[in-house]
Amino acid sequence: HLIGGSAIIYKPLICYRRHKNNAGNCTLVTGNKKLHSDYITKINIQNNLKIRPETIRFLWQERKKLGLRNTIGLILRVLSGCHGAYYKGLKTFIFKQISSKINTMVISISMICIMLFFTLCLLSSAFTIKNYFNNSINKYAPVDFEMIWYHDSNNDKLDNQEIVNLLYSDLVLKGNIINLVSVSEYYDDEFLYKESLGDYYSELVERYPLINYQANVGIMTLTDYNKMADLLKFDRVKLGDNEYVIVSNYEEQLYNVVLSRGNVIKVFNHELIPAKEECVEGFSKIGGNPSNIGFIVVPDMVIDSGADKDILVFGNYSVMDKDVIEKLDNRFADITEKNNATFDTKNDIRMAATGLSSIITFISLYLGIIFLISSSAILALKELSDCLDDKNKYKILRQIGVSENDINKSLFKQTLIFFMMPLLLAIVHTIFGLKFCVYILNSLGVENILSGSVVTFMFLIFIYGIYFIVTYLCNKNIIRDE
Repeated sequence: HLIGGSAIIYKPLICYRRHKNNAGNCTLVTGNKKLHSDYITKINIQNNLKIRPETIRFLWQERKKLGLRNTIGLILRVLSGCHGAYYKGLKTFIFKQISSKINTMVISISMICIMLFFTLCLLSSAFTIKNYFNNSINKYAPVDFEMIWYHDSNNDKLDNQEIVNLLYSDLVLKGNIINLVSVSEYYDDEFLYKESLGDYYSELVERYPLINYQANVGIMTLTDYNKMADLLKFDRVKLGDNEYVIVSNYEEQLYNVVLSRGNVIKVFNHELIPAKEECVEGFSKIGGNPSNIGFIVVPDMVIDSGADKDILVFGNYSVMDKDVIEKLDNRFADITEKNNATFDTKNDIRMAATGLSSIITFISLYLGIIFLISSSAILALKELSDCLDDKNKYKILRQIGVSENDINKSLFKQTLIFFMMPLLLAIVHTIFGLKFCVYILNSLGVENILSGSVVTFMFLIFIYGIYFIVTYLCNKNIIRDE
């Protein structure tokens, strides 16, 4: 029973029975079968329809059983019960036209929604990745090159300044490199990754069993870190005699939990407490995306000068000529081959990032544009075909005195609704689909997909709008009075 006669009536529910002496109650009749043997009164929707909250809830609960076709028909029936809107101008004609179109291409509209959904997700991801890699190079590779001299019997004989002097005095490099900064990253054999996690280690080892918890954690002095921070444009750090900070830009939330618990660590037989409750954002290896899980910065007096260490050398080129830079890169490669060292340049990182982003962007644009054009073309062809079939209807409208302006307005509204319906449904699906895209893109370090989504939406509206306008103009030409 529905109170007050506020029943929604559509095809599967076509009748109701009024109870004697109680005009406010009614019993629904489904299909052609009535629930009682008393007389049945056919519903006059225009006189009995009222929209109430229970009506909307009923529609939402039954939508899966009814399917798209019945749901759209129901919505149109609801709208037709609003006298002021339904009977105004040619809206009755518009509703009937849209209803007939929807009922004949339910599956097609569903496929178009899926194609538009893939278009929005693919293009949003592609534009986001392209923008991210373009901007991340300068952020995560702020210098032109970096050399890492790993500790061995030969390199341990060199100190930081000797390596800098060696590079400055090289015949090929001399005069072409500037701003050299050399820092040391130490290692304590008794301070491993699991020790840096404190009591959080027992929780993480169950959640992430494949992580190498026996790996060494880099340790840098406060002086070296601040010297590196000035060149790489990080924030400088201040520490007390018994404090430490963790520098990270990848999966930093793991160390944030450790620091928030006030984890005490022991480095070179010195006990240290956290200076901050969160990681300091930064890195010691240049790259195209965040990759530094974390290293420790401690006061200078904590370091054991005899401990194993890697020497990191950062610098910039003083020339811009590509041929000269290529020659310098080759000279650095020769030096690294003769020593236990590695060498990375901003140009190499940019080329690798550009190659990856170009592949992703090309594939996404290719598929996205194909889906967009296909869905737009299907809608346009369907609309043009229906307009040809309905040409006589517009002729009758003219014969009963409808103005050409009103006919054009009704045609415009029909075309607009027909194009907007699958697009709006696709946008609703995309809102949830982009959450999955963000989850995937986070693995690359991408945090914000909004800018790519805005560009995608503008691009889609532009292409989709062209098809809509061309379709409307063609329809207008088809129904023109001969």
